[in-house]
Amino acid sequence: MPEKTFKFTVAQSGYSLDMLVRQIGPDLLISVTGGTNPHVGVVTTLAPGLKTQTVRFLSPHEGFHKEDLITERIAAKISPSLTRNCVITAGVHVNYITKKQIAAAGPMSDKLGEQLLLWLKSHPENTSKPIYKHPE
Repeated sequence: MPEKTFKFTVAQSGYSLDMLVRQIGPDLLISVTGGTNPHVGVVTTLAPGLKTQTVRFLSPHEGFHKEDLITERIAAKISPSLTRNCVITAGVHVNYITKKQIAAAGPMSDKLGEQLLLWLKSHPENTSKPIYKHPE
């Protein structure tokens, strides 16, 4: 089955967040980037029946990256309807960020999560199951 990729964007307070959703077989690899210096700051994993987990990478200047605010809000939106494995990465840096721009990250993440939830409902998992044993 070929991979499928979809992109969603939200903008507010002078910057945007881009969410790239890559369907790999039944699973999802989601990347959220934005601002002046996109990167990978955090990774959140979720799957049906498992506890959502987040790893925050070290930032060269501020302790740990804080994009878990983004990934965990998106995960919370889609988790109740999720039927597959999912990895969400996020890395957003806005030079000279203001308090207003920081505050906008939460609602922007919620909007991305809502868009993703609608997409998931209209794109149910439709892949063939892998075969592990050779018929002998």
